[in-house]
Amino acid sequence: MQIYTLIPLQPKLIKHYKKYPKASISAQFRLITENPSYAIFSDYVVLAFVVSCARAAGIKVSKSQIQRTLRMSVELKGNRQVLACLLEVK
Repeated sequence: MQIYTLIPLQPKLIKHYKKYPKASISAQFRLITENPSYAIFSDYVVLAFVVSCARAAGIKVSKSQIQRTLRMSVELKGNRQVLACLLEVK
């Protein structure tokens, strides 16, 4: 039995955002979604995880950053409800 989780990435993402405060959310999203070992996760889960890690590192996440990332995702493109939910993620 295997357990799939994104938790091992959390310290790496937080460290990255602390070192590079202007790093884009879409680049981190793309790196995770292109990795075959994380292909099991949906785009929403990965994006919410990246947004929460950025906020944990003290980065202010703007609406335009999330919209840019949503345009990259075939699964989430054009979904306004996802944008509203992600703006509330803490």
